[in-house]
Amino acid sequence: MTFVLTALIAACVVMVVAMLPYAKALLVAAVDDAQTDRGALRTKAAPLPALAQVSRAVFYAAWIAIVALVLALLFTTPGALTAANAAVAVAVIGGWWLLFCGIIWFARALARANARSGRASGRLAARDASVPPVNAHPAAPVRATPSAASAGRLQLLWFWGGIIALFLPICGLGAAFPAVGRWIDQQQQVLLVLSAGLGGAGFLLLLTGVIVLVLREGHPTTPDDARRLYESRMNSGALLSWSKSYYWFKGDALSRSVNFEFNVADLKEAWRAGAWWTDPTWRAITALLIGVALFAVAAALFFVGVAAPIGRAFILAVALYAALRLGWTLWRA
Repeated sequence: MTFVLTALIAACVVMVVAMLPYAKALLVAAVDDAQTDRGALRTKAAPLPALAQVSRAVFYAAWIAIVALVLALLFTTPGALTAANAAVAVAVIGGWWLLFCGIIWFARALARANARSGRASGRLAARDASVPPVNAHPAAPVRATPSAASAGRLQLLWFWGGIIALFLPICGLGAAFPAVGRWIDQQQQVLLVLSAGLGGAGFLLLLTGVIVLVLREGHPTTPDDARRLYESRMNSGALLSWSKSYYWFKGDALSRSVNFEFNVADLKEAWRAGAWWTDPTWRAITALLIGVALFAVAAALFFVGVAAPIGRAFILAVALYAALRLGWTLWRA
């Protein structure tokens, strides 16, 4: 058992070390294919460099060894744990390959989108050619004024006042109907499973919307811009101000930036006109917003399932206040 575990750890380390040059060669080949249009013509790609070919062979050999060693571990575990260990092994191996293939696919899609960047920029900003762009004339910087500060304090007062106004009746209802609290306690496992499912679905929708918006509405950035952005954010972050470390960007960069604007009125008009489903960009925005909403519902269900009665009442008050404010904003838009 000890020898198999040691060999498995060594095979995983070798796999990771071999994966780095192999993945880099795949990304470089993706960029070259997009720039020379080989990917669009479906012709035979150029061969990988010698180091990448060796890394590819070592990478797949390490994976064969990993699968063999995992099977050896499964056959040596007690019968009651074999099914659970097999499920964990399949989840880990499948998740790793899904992540690896997803990164390679996204890099290739990013390279193809950058190569096709000659098309018109954002479709959201081009609804009407007679209307000038939103950011055509940069506005003067907004300075904080006493009236703006008062408005901010008023909004904060409305926020907490609304939550407290909902929190107290919910607490009263919970005290008047204790059977509801006991029923929620009995359904804790159901709430946690439902929270996990909704959270996973929300994450997939959110990720899909972001990827589609980046590929459709983004514009390419130069490697120097990406390098400066990365270094400036890593070296000037407030959480890293105490550290003596310095972060730098090494290697090539493949990036794409997105900048578009829409408001609630635009979202409402897209819903009325059916553009939320017929237009690919609005469809991506809709998926993104639904993903965020599912995330919020999943978080609320999780805390309702695990929190004490007082915390449960507070979470319900926050969720109800958010739903009322959202409905009010959509109705007035």
